[in-house]
Amino acid sequence: MILVLTITLLLATTGVNSQTGTLDQSVCNLPTAVQGGPPVPQFGNLDHFEAYIECNMKDIGETIEVKEYYDKKEDRGTLDTVQYGQGIYLIYDYSVLQIYEIVQRTSTENPVCQTRPMQSSAQNGVFGLNTGTDNSGHIFSVAQMFNLGTNGMIYAGTTTVRGMPVHRYSLCVYWDQWQSSIQTDYYFTASDYPNPYNWASMVPVRITAKGLAQGPPHHRPGDPVNPNEATMTQHNFDHVYDIFFFKPYVNDRTVFDIPAGVFCPGRPPVKAIPDIPAAFSYRSEILVKYNFVVSYIDEYYDYNSKLVRYDYKPLAASSTSFGTDNEIVVHDFNTGVEYLTDAISGNCTVRPITNTSFDSEAVDPYTIRMRDKFEFFEFDKVNYTYSGVKELRGIPCDVWITTRMDWPFKGKVTSWEWWFSATFPYYTIYNTYAFDNSQPKFEFFDINHCFPAENRKRLQVQFPAAYFSQVFSNQTLFKEEMLLALVQTGQVSPLRVIDIKLDYDDSRRILVQFTLLDKAPIAGSVYCSGGCRAETPLQEAINKVKSAVNSNQFTVQMPNPKDPTRPLALTAYPDKYRDDLTVPGAPQQGYSSGDMAGLAMGMIILGLLIGGGSGFFVFRNA
Repeated sequence: MILVLTITLLLATTGVNSQTGTLDQSVCNLPTAVQGGPPVPQFGNLDHFEAYIECNMKDIGETIEVKEYYDKKEDRGTLDTVQYGQGIYLIYDYSVLQIYEIVQRTSTENPVCQTRPMQSSAQNGVFGLNTGTDNSGHIFSVAQMFNLGTNGMIYAGTTTVRGMPVHRYSLCVYWDQWQSSIQTDYYFTASDYPNPYNWASMVPVRITAKGLAQGPPHHRPGDPVNPNEATMTQHNFDHVYDIFFFKPYVNDRTVFDIPAGVFCPGRPPVKAIPDIPAAFSYRSEILVKYNFVVSYIDEYYDYNSKLVRYDYKPLAASSTSFGTDNEIVVHDFNTGVEYLTDAISGNCTVRPITNTSFDSEAVDPYTIRMRDKFEFFEFDKVNYTYSGVKELRGIPCDVWITTRMDWPFKGKVTSWEWWFSATFPYYTIYNTYAFDNSQPKFEFFDINHCFPAENRKRLQVQFPAAYFSQVFSNQTLFKEEMLLALVQTGQVSPLRVIDIKLDYDDSRRILVQFTLLDKAPIAGSVYCSGGCRAETPLQEAINKVKSAVNSNQFTVQMPNPKDPTRPLALTAYPDKYRDDLTVPGAPQQGYSSGDMAGLAMGMIILGLLIGGGSGFFVFRNA
């Protein structure tokens, strides 16, 4: 089509370095070279860009709007064009060496896609094609696309474009594919001229192409066509390509994907439709756009048991239901009987399963059978084409699409899409910062808020004044050792000893208060070799501590500054034990429930495959 050939001339000099023919020097009017200018930028580190381009074809008095997207890393490019009020979307997929031309002639008409092999397409001039030795191909670099490394490029000094100071570079080349002699002028902003994207580079703002080319005659839509007209003519052309919003990135990566609802025949079968289980259930949301109706249906399918159930609310216009109350339909394919129940009244209707049901298939005019899992989803009717990964509700989905000419009746063309949650690697990464190999503070593991006042007890013991200096010069260590002693004596978890407080009386005797929590309210799931020991109840733990104190057996060890090999044993007074203290109404400062819980943290990388048990389909008029 004419538009495609016009787009082929877009940036005609940018993808070409073929000079096997003879350059017509009459088209060359190169300016005088200026010495000392900056070299033309090569964009060697530019792997992505997007730009808005206004193509003004002065020789024929027409303008084309183009949005260009480039992705070298993923080997793909896209042109989004508008001319004569119709849009053409060109996607270059170098992974399969194909170009997808998607045309939408009017805003109300569904787009139509054609698939073209890249090797035989003249459109390669836009993004180019670097062929490999194994029949592979890759997109041009930016320098190749803009023909920036061509011999004969001269620096023509500075000028102004749209009010911006720019550097101008000029080149005359011959393009053998279209037998074209072309003078091209490039305009880049000065490297120190600010741009909106804070990109430290010279930014392209205009390219002009003027010369003589061999090509098909130009026609506007609706022009009469002369059947005797030559298919190729030589003509002068004069094009100006103004480049706006040149960004060194692509903001929306979906521009490289075939749009939803568009079927491109001829795409290679790069991925098969996933297998479907023999039994499943799901909820469907059905959107009927033309009359703004939304409905829902819950479906249950069990092929091995030959049973299907679906729950739904009939539409007011439905002729197959018995009102508009919620209905429960059960199909028993063992007997061929349908049970339809009104979910409000409980009324039930029994009737044969018809061959118009979505879960049944006619065997003959009088009998039906249950559809298998592929027939249930209409996968058996036509071949589906993989359309790539698209995002739906934040979920990456594999999408398959096809067109049908038999639904809802023969001769009607509809497109069908199925979206399945994609199988993709999911990584959870725990990064540890400020790593400390010392024991965490006990209050980090506090659980006391899980226990009401009746499930805790406040206790106090006293130690002789002789240990005053050892204890109060190292309170943290003493609290740690105190907790260990209570855990061992009361046979409780370290989490059950909380809120250790230190004080002293007028005689400098050391007063230690702490709270004991009751055992956990439920049985845990921890594995214990040989079986887990039952937790000590609160009162039993209190009795054990009281017995040890009163028998002069409750001791706390502390380092001996005089002899590190022989720690001090601080023994509590046997007659100073108290368990009649008021339980604090709220947690207090001090050591809390996780006092002996250790820290085992590091960086964990967990790879999980999350895969496709969910999906939905969309059908629309094609």
